[in-house]
Amino acid sequence: MSPALSQAAFRIGDSATGIITPMNPYVFLTPALLRQYEPEARLGTLISRLSIFVVPFLTVWLAILSVFYGFDLPLGPGAHIGLE
Repeated sequence: MSPALSQAAFRIGDSATGIITPMNPYVFLTPALLRQYEPEARLGTLISRLSIFVVPFLTVWLAILSVFYGFDLPLGPGAHIGLE
């Protein structure tokens, strides 16, 4: 396994769950905007509504990575799937 493949796998996991993590810089801005339309909405409401997107994003990203892995396509210039 090349370092590019492990970095791609890490970025896939990070980008899929980044929408619901409390470390997201916009996680405290979006509930304020949501409260304009739903005054009872809190942080848990936002995370529960966004969590349904995690599994489809992860599925699509892993499918794209499996296409690259299955056809032995390079991940970038000089970044092969396996070590040479």
